[in-house]
Amino acid sequence: MRLHWQAYAVLESHPLIVESALADLQVLLREDAAIPEPFTPLLYFSGYRALQCHRISHAWWQSDQKSMASYLQFRSSSKFSVDIHPAAPIGKGIFIDHGVGIVIGETAIVEDGVTLFQGVTLGGTGKLNGDRHPKIRRNAFLGANAVVLGNIEIGEGARIGAGAIVTKSVTAGATVVGLPATAR
Repeated sequence: MRLHWQAYAVLESHPLIVESALADLQVLLREDAAIPEPFTPLLYFSGYRALQCHRISHAWWQSDQKSMASYLQFRSSSKFSVDIHPAAPIGKGIFIDHGVGIVIGETAIVEDGVTLFQGVTLGGTGKLNGDRHPKIRRNAFLGANAVVLGNIEIGEGARIGAGAIVTKSVTAGATVVGLPATAR
């Protein structure tokens, strides 16, 4: 069976993928003034398109079709310059603005309503196994080129400034900026 037919099969058996894609699109239309009409993100926004590829690869990963999941992740990363490990669960209503350079590691979690700008990294610190990536809670905002490393938590509604390097958990609603990131 060709890849696109297998993707259709996943969409039919996982209606939450379609629901999440719609929620992602609604956030883009609400938050991004540069979108003239709804088809623009579907056709041209690398962050949105990579996220939807991830949703399919994640379903494959969860159903132990790891080769298919890894292949789609590789193709998506090559095409869109957004590298999301297929094991990472991603919520709905995600706003990825200018997705180029985003990296989300295997054990990272991104909950509903999160905003990620270009160049965001949710990475590890060199630990080779176990839970080693950040947990990004609901409605958090990560500015351009923010780097969040290790098994830490970015609390609900927290804001990470552009270019910040975060290696310690951030409480809900807090704003951190700088190198290393500190509360403001």
